[in-house]
Amino acid sequence: MNGQSPANKLADIVYDPFVAQEQAENLPVFGVGVLTVHYQAAITDGNDMYMMVKTGSYVSCNPPGAWATMDAACGPNTWNTQIWNEARFTWVNGVLMQIWIWPSDWKPEPTGSAIGSWEPVFHAADANGFIYVPGAGGTIWKLKKTDGSSASHINAFSGVAGVVAANTFVAGPLTADSNGNIYYNVIQLADPSQGDPYGQNDIVNAWLVKVTPGDSPSILTFASLLPNAPPASSQNCPGTFFNLNDNGASLPWPPTVNAVPPPQVCGSQRPGINIAPAVGPDGTIFTASRAHFDSLVSYVVAVEPDFSGPKWAASLQSLLNDGCGVLLLIAAPNVTNEPDSCRNGATQGIDPTTNGPGSGFISDLASWGTPLGMSHQRMREIGL
Repeated sequence: MNGQSPANKLADIVYDPFVAQEQAENLPVFGVGVLTVHYQAAITDGNDMYMMVKTGSYVSCNPPGAWATMDAACGPNTWNTQIWNEARFTWVNGVLMQIWIWPSDWKPEPTGSAIGSWEPVFHAADANGFIYVPGAGGTIWKLKKTDGSSASHINAFSGVAGVVAANTFVAGPLTADSNGNIYYNVIQLADPSQGDPYGQNDIVNAWLVKVTPGDSPSILTFASLLPNAPPASSQNCPGTFFNLNDNGASLPWPPTVNAVPPPQVCGSQRPGINIAPAVGPDGTIFTASRAHFDSLVSYVVAVEPDFSGPKWAASLQSLLNDGCGVLLLIAAPNVTNEPDSCRNGATQGIDPTTNGPGSGFISDLASWGTPLGMSHQRMREIGL
């Protein structure tokens, strides 16, 4: 079906009333505050449209940015004061009118070193004549399309030992297959009160969840999907020169032609924060995983169509040869201040941050990436 050409604005709906406050909490880039929020894509179904709408409150910082510089109780540190709703809109006499709005108990993963101010996504799915919505503690809600009331609350973790609902999150959008099964990723983080749950403490667990049209849930741990991944406690996962913490003294990278960055602890395998599972034509389920402490140890994971276990996993590590001398200039002899360049003598194609073949990686910032024009020093300044 061909889409329309964008010629006229047919409706104007505010689904996030906190945009100005959210922008104010981020350092200005190119003279404007950056909006670091992930939003649901609108779901269309006949004459109806379903969309996430925020209510509640947003606690602004004074001064702006104090959530990061002073760990103040404001801004991204208090995301849970907002309410994530799913709303149904319908065209009535040429006007897109809200028919109902339903508040979920879902909250995003807490901020920390992995995601900073990038607010995780809340994303529903349309299947089996219902709207499925993320809930708290790794649960989902099944809503009636007619009035938005709850038809059922599905908890795949009822009776599962060790699961603490307050630290367990639906991570990323829900996905529906052609048979009406719902798939989604779940992460249980360490208690944030015990330190940064991304940089200081490993995850407790992570799962891929399946829910049938009859509301029957099944779970597979990411550990079971990736039995050959490096052990969580291994201290030999690949590091980068970012870990040198020398305030740029070693730039340009690699620091020397034969330099090797220090290795680091791997951490457990888990999904990226905002990843939606995908389903192939034969029913194979796909998701993506990364080591909790090291995004360079990332995989694409395929799961058997009957959800019995892993089908295969493909590493994204050391696959690329498009770095120095390809996408990045190799500096001339004795030139050390050329922006966005590799050190003179660097090997053709290597990633200057590792001095080895480049790797694909799963980013917890999801749809955001590093602009090609950004220097390594600037990447270092903003913590990439």
